Amino acid sequence: MPSPPPDEVDAALAVLGLGDGVPNDAARELVALATAGVALADTPTPETIVPVAPPAGLRARLLDRIRREQRFQFVHADEGQWTALPTGGGHAKLLYDGGRPGERTRLLRLPAGDTGDALADLHDPALLVVAGELWRGDVRCAPGDFAQSVPNDGAQSWRAATPATVLVVERGVAPAAARRAAMIPAGASGWRTMAPGTRVRPLAGGPAESVDVMLLEMDAGSVLPEHEHGGLEEIFLLRGSCRAQGRSIRAGDYHRAAHGSEHEDTTTDEGCLMLVVLRKAA
Repeated sequence: MPSPPPDEVDAALAVLGLGDGVPNDAARELVALATAGVALADTPTPETIVPVAPPAGLRARLLDRIRREQRFQFVHADEGQWTALPTGGGHAKLLYDGGRPGERTRLLRLPAGDTGDALADLHDPALLVVAGELWRGDVRCAPGDFAQSVPNDGAQSWRAATPATVLVVERGVAPAAARRAAMIPAGASGWRTMAPGTRVRPLAGGPAESVDVMLLEMDAGSVLPEHEHGGLEEIFLLRGSCRAQGRSIRAGDYHRAAHGSEHEDTTTDEGCLMLVVLRKAA
């Protein structure tokens, strides 16, 4: 369905009694869909629409729907902007920035060679290799492998054996307590059942940390029941596809849910594997 012209959307907003009170894109998208449906029905043009009083509670319900939808953000693989890194070569796509050091998630595309400068000045990073091959000293990280800083792990520099794509989650200041491991390979054990056909494998985090990182795998046809978020939740699809909040998410897509939001059932037809980041509420 083609998007209607801006003047038709403005007219529809006026009919609903919203006027200029909802200038954001989410509201306009919702109204645009309804307006496009009216246009397909060959109804009068915007110039002949006569404003009427909307049904009782319609304005409140629409605004509530818009507020709820704004709590969920999606960045598909072909969306977002890649910008050059200031040092070390490579490019970055920003997925989340909480405004404080250690509240940032990015995708990095790194050229082959020494990547120490590109990964410098990060605030307690956790990395998952999406494509390519990274080395830290004599430790190899292949696609699907997870790595993080641990206390007293030395100052070994990262090196990309091939051009690599890495998901980097910055977590702030590293705790003094011991962590699970500096590197967890993709095939590691430790899965536990979360729901029928759904498994989770913790990678990083715990009671003493502000960020939990885990893998979540869903079998074909399984359902992750609706749930409320006790913090800000981030999802990056690594394999397969699923549907969340009525939107399709495929490998390479990113999805974020705000603290206090409620996810409806998440479903998958073909099965999927995702990285899940939970930034806990203070």
